[in-house]
Amino acid sequence: MELPDAETAWAEALRLVRDIEGSLQPSESWSLEVVEDGATIFRINLATEDMRIRRSSRPAMTMKRSKTL
Repeated sequence: MELPDAETAWAEALRLVRDIEGSLQPSESWSLEVVEDGATIFRINLATEDMRIRRSSRPAMTMKRSKTL
């Protein structure tokens, strides 16, 4: 998909992430690269892990958000 500039490409990449995030399943991953003149200028990686696979007992369900800048 051709877009006019990097800012528009970034906005479109974020829109695609919002579309795909709802369909990811545990232990799946997805990535998107925005390329300009053959060079990657942005990369977005989404990865999920099913941590229950690594545990022998199931603790109470909690959610935790983190954002790294």
